[in-house]
Amino acid sequence: MGLLDWLFKKKDKPTEGGPKAQTPRTQAQRTEPAPHLRPPATPSPKRQIAVATPSAVGKEAGSDAKWISAGQRIKIHGYEIQGGMLYIGRGLKTPSGQVEPALIDPDLPVNSKRSRSPDPDLGYSPAYRTITPENRATYLAWLAGGRRDPSVPIGYVFLFMYGLERRVVVDILSNASLESELPAIRSEMADLLHLFGPINASFRRDATRFIDLIDIVFAQNTNRPLLSVTLNPDRWSVPTTLRIELGTRAAQGMAIPADLALAWAWYLPEHSPRTAATRCKDEFARLFAIRFDQKYPGGLVIRPGKARVQLSYAAASAGLHQQTLRLPDIPDIFEQKVPGKKLIELFDSVTDELDAYSRWLARNPDGAGSLAAVALLPPELAAQSTGAVQQVRDWANRQLGQHATVKVPSAELVRMWPSATSDRLAKSESVSLAQLLGTLGYGIEPDVRFGGAPFSADAQIVLFRVPPDAPHSTTPGYNAAMTLVHLARAVGMADGDVSYQEIDLLGEHLESSLHLLPAEKARLHAHLMWLTTADIKLAGLKRRLDVIDPTRRLSIGNLLVSIAAADGVVSPSEVTILTKIFGLLGLDPTLVTSQLHASLTRTSPPPATNPVVVRPGGAPEPGYRIPPPKQQGKTSPATATAPAFVLDDAVLQQKIRDTSEVTALLGNIFEDPEDEIPSPTSHAPSHQTEAGESVPRIDGLDGAHSLLLRALAKRGEWNRTEFEDLATEYHLMPDGAIDMLNEVAYDTTGEPVIEGDDVLTVNTYAMEQLLA
Repeated sequence: MGLLDWLFKKKDKPTEGGPKAQTPRTQAQRTEPAPHLRPPATPSPKRQIAVATPSAVGKEAGSDAKWISAGQRIKIHGYEIQGGMLYIGRGLKTPSGQVEPALIDPDLPVNSKRSRSPDPDLGYSPAYRTITPENRATYLAWLAGGRRDPSVPIGYVFLFMYGLERRVVVDILSNASLESELPAIRSEMADLLHLFGPINASFRRDATRFIDLIDIVFAQNTNRPLLSVTLNPDRWSVPTTLRIELGTRAAQGMAIPADLALAWAWYLPEHSPRTAATRCKDEFARLFAIRFDQKYPGGLVIRPGKARVQLSYAAASAGLHQQTLRLPDIPDIFEQKVPGKKLIELFDSVTDELDAYSRWLARNPDGAGSLAAVALLPPELAAQSTGAVQQVRDWANRQLGQHATVKVPSAELVRMWPSATSDRLAKSESVSLAQLLGTLGYGIEPDVRFGGAPFSADAQIVLFRVPPDAPHSTTPGYNAAMTLVHLARAVGMADGDVSYQEIDLLGEHLESSLHLLPAEKARLHAHLMWLTTADIKLAGLKRRLDVIDPTRRLSIGNLLVSIAAADGVVSPSEVTILTKIFGLLGLDPTLVTSQLHASLTRTSPPPATNPVVVRPGGAPEPGYRIPPPKQQGKTSPATATAPAFVLDDAVLQQKIRDTSEVTALLGNIFEDPEDEIPSPTSHAPSHQTEAGESVPRIDGLDGAHSLLLRALAKRGEWNRTEFEDLATEYHLMPDGAIDMLNEVAYDTTGEPVIEGDDVLTVNTYAMEQLLA
């Protein structure tokens, strides 16, 4: 389609000399800076100083006006103006019949000596012919200086822009041969927008609209460069460059890449991006690209709809008409709701992944790139990090070599962490370090997230490799397995009779009987290796067991027996360990034999708690071929003797479900400040009270943390012991709970909700805002 095919819908003409209804353009008007649209990839023509060879503007009667092209120079009234893009001459009219406001008439007087000061404000819609000789001298001096002096009153910038508007709207749109001038004009406007846009809101609005018009014209050229946009914090107007690029790709069946999809989601009117998208915009863009490529390999292909891109252009110059331009061949993708909704969902999911990192940056503005910051990033972004993170990665690779698991002193790892103390990390720092290692593909034991103690420089740890999908918290099966080996190790240290070989055998037994995940098996193996060197104390263990109700102690013993007998085989070493654990629990050790016998001879499954499926609906399974009859003197493999016992998975799983409370209780046995390593606790967030009453969740918090926050609101101060007891009641780690509550409070109110160390003070303002 040619440029003459544009559809112009003209409005009423402005009256001669009548002011336009717009905000006064004065230097005093200043607004917050906003990023500008970048020019297209096409380079601007190289500007050379040369004698002007003006191009004709028109054949109007009595007019000798000329357009000075970009890169040319002109000398007028002693001012040598380089760069061109000006109208020089006499008698040039606007479409409405006025004298062109931007026309520099050499016959008009210019007061270069400036016997009186120029007016600081040129008023509404300035014109070269109506401003004073002193102001003409100021304008020509600004042009001769390169048009980049930011101290000039904004009226002079508008006056120059009027000439560029006329060149595009009047000359280029009616003469396609002049289209080669567009890149230089757009580049000039983009530079002026970057310089004066943050200073004056009216210029920012009009210049942005003018650049959109130029981009519409660019879209007519099938060989045009890719139009680029930035994510402007001011989202009220969708850049026409983005509409054109998305629509062109849809019309041609081209895939939309991640960067354009990100801009599309950013500017959707119905979408409100959250803080993480702007506070950590570089990380957000990289993660969005990763998730977008995972969801849409090769890009997103959109079908063109019926709506078309259009632009209603109200010129800044009073001499030009308002007009609406439509592009019949470019669909307006922003009118399609379904793909936009999918992109919003993807955008918000990426925001969720970066929320914790964003809140940390809010408290540590200069901490980007540190180990603590990278620990909060998704694995894909953490793997791209260098510097301090690369040092940790190299250290882990050197330690492991070709091994899957290895014992190492933790001192080297502690020294790499920027901690306030050199020999020990706080619990929150230990959590961050464990998370960082996990994102890099490494695990450690003991791990504070699984009940371990914080890192200490004088301790031994076990380093091992973990898969990317390794769990970050315990499961009931893993909890039970680790509690059992802890009890076995504790009893063995108490009387010296349990060997490391017995514990290893027990660990192998648990891996298979509890159906642990591969990552859990790797962690349990590492934990067993650590147990061989750990000094586990029994201080407080007997005291804790003594206060447990005897019925619950018997439930603990029954659970351990069920696990040991799950596969139908119980070794003598397991019987020895169970007997000693029963004694530690205050139970009759002779019960071990009878309970093992009862578990091994069970012949019927437990009563069903749900409807029993006899056979799934649909076509029956094809079945299997009947083996041939047994021949005389030969034994068919199919008729070989079957094992006497088959593991009943349903029995095992039902037992684990029925004893989840016992598993949580076991996890609390080792929770003693004097212990080297507490056993893992059960994470059971809930949004109900113990009485079963439903409690609304607080934005940003899960059920357990919501209940904890509401409990804290009852008092203004809590001592450390009281808070730890309260956190334990909701199955939360105290330090981790404080971090979570304060992160949400910072994000919501800008202040922490819990302050202090030995005595914790509740921030009343933050608490009221969170509970509002």
